[in-house]
Formats: sequence, C-alpha cells, structure tokens
Amino acid sequence: MPEETPKDVFEKEVESLTRAKSILNGEDFDRDVILTEYEALSRDYEKLLGDARVMTNVSDRLHHRLNRAYDKINQTLEDLKEAHEELTTKAEEIERKRQLLETTNNLLQNTIDELTRTRISKKATTIALLAAILLFFASEIFLEPLVESIFNLGKEDSAISFLLKGSIALLLKPIDYLVEWYLMRDIRRKTRRPASEPPTLEAPPGADMLS
Repeated sequence: MPEETPKDVFEKEVESLTRAKSILNGEDFDRDVILTEYEALSRDYEKLLGDARVMTNVSDRLHHRLNRAYDKINQTLEDLKEAHEELTTKAEEIERKRQLLETTNNLLQNTIDELTRTRISKKATTIALLAAILLFFASEIFLEPLVESIFNLGKEDSAISFLLKGSIALLLKPIDYLVEWYLMRDIRRKTRRPASEPPTLEAPPGADMLS
C-alpha cells in the first residue's frame, strides 16, 4: 500500500474548502446549494475536530509517557552515579588495605629474616667454637705428640704447639662463615613455597638450645 502524503490525507477537506470558496466568489447565491455546502463544511469540520481531539489525546499520552521515561532514565543515571561513587570508594579502601597489608607483611618478613639470621649466626658461632675446642683437644692429644715424634722435638720446644693453636684460631672465622652459609641455604630450601602462599620460616633442628 503506497504511503499517503499530507496532501493526500487532507484531499477531501481541500476540495470542500475550494468548493465553498468558489460559491462565495460566485454571483448566484442559490439557497439550497449554500445549505448543502454548509452541511458538507459542518461535517468536514466535525470530522477534523474529532481527528484533532484524538491526535491531541494521543499526543498528551505520548508526552506523559516520554516524561515518565525521562524521569526513569534520570533516576537510573543517578543510581548508577551513586553506585559508581560507592564502588570507587570501596576500591580505594581495598587498595589502602592492600598497601597496608603489603607493608605489614614486608615488615614481618624482614623481622623474621633478621631473627632467623641472628639465630643462625648464634648457632654457627657455637658450632665453630665446638669445632675449635675439638680441634684444640685433637691437637693436644694427637697432633702435637705425632709431630714431636716425627721431628724428634722435646716438650720444651713450644713453637709447634703455638703454630698449631694459631692455625686453629685462624680457622674459627672460616668455619663460622661456612656453617652459617650452610644453615642459611638449608633454611631457604625448607621455606620455599608457591608464589600464592606466604613463606614461613621453620627453626633449624636444635635451635631451641641456642635461644
């Protein structure tokens, strides 16, 4: 069905108006013709008035619907804005807590590492001292008599004794360093965890005796 243009829609009304104007412009005023045209004009006007009322009512309803839809859209936008602001505030709060937790974890981890290094250092020093004592007794009981018998030295010759004891004293620091390095390596191996799991440090065996 072809679409009607505005001219086609009001074609009858235009014809009626043209006919009425031609009668008014004419010289002969026939009463019956005038009454007939007046009745036609009245019908056309009544029809146009009815159409205008219908269009006005439809327009008013559409206007109210558009106003309600506009109000709903504005309310939805306000709700979305409030939700966005609330989410932004919560996100900032979560970020602050995360940073605080990260700082606390770093501080705790540094404290644990420092305590672990201190305990390992104490244990390494103790082990080095025990090793030095054992070496001292071994030197007194085995090495010195063996060296004296090999080189035919008397008890009064103390140079070998001083040399051995000085060597033992010089070995204290390297022994302490090696023991501490070994214990630290053992602790690191035991405390390896997946990236998602926070590391925990376990006390090395025998650490309670050094506390």
